[in-house]
Amino acid sequence: MKHTAIGTFTPESIREQVTRELQRRIFSGELAVGERLPPERDLAKLLGVSRSLVNLAVLDLESMGFVRIVPRQGTFVADYKTQSTPQMLLSLMTHGAEDANAELFASMMETRRLLETECARLVPETASDEEIQKLSVLLDEMRNTREPAQFSVANFRFHRAMLAASGNIVYAMIFQSFEQVVLYYVTSYFTTPERISLSIVQHEKLMEALKTRNAPLAKTEIERIMEEGISNLTRMFSPKEIQAKAPPKFRT
Repeated sequence: MKHTAIGTFTPESIREQVTRELQRRIFSGELAVGERLPPERDLAKLLGVSRSLVNLAVLDLESMGFVRIVPRQGTFVADYKTQSTPQMLLSLMTHGAEDANAELFASMMETRRLLETECARLVPETASDEEIQKLSVLLDEMRNTREPAQFSVANFRFHRAMLAASGNIVYAMIFQSFEQVVLYYVTSYFTTPERISLSIVQHEKLMEALKTRNAPLAKTEIERIMEEGISNLTRMFSPKEIQAKAPPKFRT
């Protein structure tokens, strides 16, 4: 397979840039799953960096699960799609090809919907009074800000606390793994007072259901929140926009 050279790296973090460039080539298929990477000296010449930097980048990729190093045989592209981790998810969402990004974005939002719907059903039955009170305090934080980034963080904290109150710690851990990507896209959505106000009203209805321990109503309210959120975000972030709107530090 033919590999093309890239432009000049900036000093910011050459190691990170080399790592991202190799990730990009893996995601695009230029370096296919199962393929052996070229020798480090060849990669160094191709990328215009030192061999030691390439070595460090390869070690970074190995730690993330994107390549596997086989002694006396070489370094091979791992089957990252079937052996994924939260760290891989973030890398795929922010460095992958446009179509892959769109598919991952939709899959992530659907996963969030499933998690939160189940947790909203469980919280009225399992949460302690202290956990319900914490959710009420977090809702107050949402009410007390209209700045998009701050509101998005408060929103994220409310949902994370709700998942934690479900009694299933894995749910909260999965949700936490989405944090950087979710916060960016949600912040991009909550850019108007109208959207923020609507979200507060929706969460107030959800909070009332949680406080009264009404599991069916809590499930209904979270479904409304998630369905509207998924619909709006999907319209906002077309396949091309998902990569274009990624945070600068995540763009390729």
